[in-house]
Amino acid sequence: MNRIEHQVVTGEFKSQYEFDNAIAELWSSAYDGHLTVTLCSQSIFRFKSALQLVSVSKDGLETTRDIYLCRGCPAFDKEPGLGIPNRLYQREYIAPLSLTQPFQNPDASYNQMFPHHARSVWSVPGDLYDYFTVSQSWPYGAPHHGFRFGNVTVRVVPITVSYNGEGDFDFKNGQASTALPLPASYPKPVVREDWNLISGHFLEEKEYEDTAVLFIPSFSSAEPGAKLSFRQRAPEFLEKSVAAGKRRLIMDLSENAGGHTNHGYDLLQALFPGYFMYTSSRFWDHEALRLMFKAFQNVTVDDPLYQNVSYLFSTPLFVGPDQKTHFNSWKEVYGPQEILGTNQSSAFAIFDFNLASELDNPIRGYGPVKQDATSPACYQTREHVQQVLPIVHY
Repeated sequence: MNRIEHQVVTGEFKSQYEFDNAIAELWSSAYDGHLTVTLCSQSIFRFKSALQLVSVSKDGLETTRDIYLCRGCPAFDKEPGLGIPNRLYQREYIAPLSLTQPFQNPDASYNQMFPHHARSVWSVPGDLYDYFTVSQSWPYGAPHHGFRFGNVTVRVVPITVSYNGEGDFDFKNGQASTALPLPASYPKPVVREDWNLISGHFLEEKEYEDTAVLFIPSFSSAEPGAKLSFRQRAPEFLEKSVAAGKRRLIMDLSENAGGHTNHGYDLLQALFPGYFMYTSSRFWDHEALRLMFKAFQNVTVDDPLYQNVSYLFSTPLFVGPDQKTHFNSWKEVYGPQEILGTNQSSAFAIFDFNLASELDNPIRGYGPVKQDATSPACYQTREHVQQVLPIVHY
């Protein structure tokens, strides 16, 4: 902030956009999607390029991936790879662009540079897009992208600007008068939640006839009733999977960046009723945190302050990782204790599940929400599920 202030005072910024871009870059350097800033000049238009990239791993495990141009992404072996070598292209061009994405993990930010069907479920339905093709900031301030292929040919792709015309003229739908085919996406679901928080699919390939896929692109929705709808669809799909003779379950969390964490805990209890969920965290010691603990030490669930930030620091609301141990004072929670050379608080559970579970945001088996008597009997013991495989791709 001091550097940006100096640039303002000395007149280094030539436009509002340059100033806004500097602020946006500073915010993104925190790598936390919870810290966001909306700036006027960056909300007017987007920078776009006409070609998309695809990162391909030959066996799904190798870390050095070949990069190809995507033309509807039908096949990747017909185009020579980008760059010589690709590793250099990734490090010097794509990876730095990915750092503008607000994710804690570098691999999650890097994945945003490539198109993914799961992203279109939440952002632009039916549109397979990525943050290399569509960007809020001007990539490198350059007029084009330069692609160099493995066969040494070169292609230059201009970077253009799309203008958000809202407010200046009425624009209904540019595709309304044309009949277009449905976009390639996920197969028809066996079970689907109304707001696309969750959908269940059966794989049709012969070698995967015993496999079910539960696709969960997000745990977040502001729609009324979405939380309860999520809770109902998961066990419904599990029951149908068991009835269809499925023995393996793939949990596809592609593009799932979080949201209402109760969904995840509730889903685990649907899969394995009564399974103990261990969570643990600590605070780092600093003066501001100490003052907040002192200020909110006596706030209870019934206090209006509980609905604000105070629920994070009220002593009566803390519970140990065992979900049984409660703390008698804020000092007992705060400590500090020396852990790995730093002063930290006592270990505590992320949530007291009995307090976090509510009728409209449930964790089955906790608080007022009982474990469903109709939970699939096959999931009462683990031997009925041969394999549960999570897939996480942000």
